[in-house]
Amino acid sequence: MFLTKEKVDDLLDLEKVFKASEIEIKIGENPLKETFVLTSSDRTEMFYFDVYKKDGIQFKMNYQNRYYQNVNLVRIDIGSHLSPHFNPDGQKIEGNHIHYYVENYGLKYAMELSKDIISDPTDFKRSVNEFLRHINVQNSNIINYTESCEQLGLF
Repeated sequence: MFLTKEKVDDLLDLEKVFKASEIEIKIGENPLKETFVLTSSDRTEMFYFDVYKKDGIQFKMNYQNRYYQNVNLVRIDIGSHLSPHFNPDGQKIEGNHIHYYVENYGLKYAMELSKDIISDPTDFKRSVNEFLRHINVQNSNIINYTESCEQLGLF
């Protein structure tokens, strides 16, 4: 499915809510891979929000907001271990970056991640919340962040 820039902008601007009434993210899990269902506030559109974290302090978060499960609209990659990203036009992007869907290219283009979007990429919880604000999720306050059993010293 191909989307125009206008359609993608409209989808990103839509107010969204988590479909579930409660969300748990175990911030101490490594690796962490979770998928949550979002809907537009009027329940006419469905999206998926993916959280992925690996390698402890050095982490990469892949956030994907997929329209009808098969079009990735936006993804943020964060981590000190990231290889440079090369856009289809040859432009090199170093460090943390954000991908937006581009017609005929999907998420192949990236740009440097602005502090206006993610203010402190080393703070996982804050980064998740700021990303959700960026994609216009209205009820991110339902997320319960928990530590893993290992972090609590139970194992």
